Amino acid sequence: MNRRQFLTITTAAAITGLARLAAPPTAAAKGLLPVLRQTTLYQGTKDGKLFESTDGGKSWQLVANFGSHCVVAQIVSQRDGGVSVKLNCSGYSFDLHSKDARVWRTA
Repeated sequence: MNRRQFLTITTAAAITGLARLAAPPTAAAKGLLPVLRQTTLYQGTKDGKLFESTDGGKSWQLVANFGSHCVVAQIVSQRDGGVSVKLNCSGYSFDLHSKDARVWRTA
């Protein structure tokens, strides 16, 4: 899979997966450590999902689904108020950046 194919698939997955769903209680437990951005917590999972919480981690909403073949390896809060994620997909690593965790662009 080349970068263009990855971005096409990721964009399609992000657009279709942006419906805000309540995350099951085990979703946060399966993922990586949460990252704080201002008053919002972000949690990535090993199956390519990114959740956010605006109430200190009491409830989680799905904000991006990068695909089950991807691992959200790292989440970083940026100085501009945005958030960056490092994805590992099928042997490739990609850095994506978003100002609102809804629309993602390559970093």
